[in-house]
Amino acid sequence: MTDRVLSRCLWLLIMVLIASSAMGSLILMYSGLFSLIGQRFQIGGLIVSAGIVLGVGAWLLCKHSDDLMDRRP
Repeated sequence: MTDRVLSRCLWLLIMVLIASSAMGSLILMYSGLFSLIGQRFQIGGLIVSAGIVLGVGAWLLCKHSDDLMDRRP
């Protein structure tokens, strides 16, 4: 019983990390895009690059989520 509860808590934690990093990436990318449209190139480029880094982190979390939750076949 305890093992199942801990497994579900770990699953929830990993899913929250994936969702929050993906949402943060989308927010940063759109904010940077609007800054670039407003001709604030230095700030916009920095924000877009931060969004790309966060998006890559979300992709890596998705790719290795089974290993993080220890659900290997």
